[in-house]
Amino acid sequence: MIWFNIRSLEEKLIRNEISEKTGYYYLLAFFIILSLALNNNDGPDIQDKYWRLADIVTGFLIMVFGLRTAFKINAKGDNRDFLKRYFSLSFVHGVRLAVLVFIIALFFNLMFEFAVEKTGLDLLNSAAGSDFKEFSIGLLFNILFYFLLIRSFKKINAGSEKEISFRR
Repeated sequence: MIWFNIRSLEEKLIRNEISEKTGYYYLLAFFIILSLALNNNDGPDIQDKYWRLADIVTGFLIMVFGLRTAFKINAKGDNRDFLKRYFSLSFVHGVRLAVLVFIIALFFNLMFEFAVEKTGLDLLNSAAGSDFKEFSIGLLFNILFYFLLIRSFKKINAGSEKEISFRR
């Protein structure tokens, strides 16, 4: 299983070198992480019902758009192994983005703490500011995730087309 190197994964998917068993491991890892995330006892990070609704709606719309776009791109290419490609690419992009979002969130939290010390204004740690911050980070994660996923599907289709024409 490839955990971080998206280029290597894309190349293996182009050459059809990811076995069904490896695809199963990506699916299993995906659902383990999903299960852990859904069973988090902390409750939702967003407390305001309107920010929570905006978070759910935008997340849903981005997911539907991204999934549909990836499926269409795959169908226009060699139209094979969509689920294997989707789950393996999602896993690697998700791991990479989680690290990136953690670093960005840490940077912004430190920056805002510094601003609070200098100005005395604590806007982002208020309920509304905290909800805005959580919503923004979630929105950024979703947009980047599906942008990267769609880009990988395009690369795989372009690579698959080259591979097919090379074989002829």
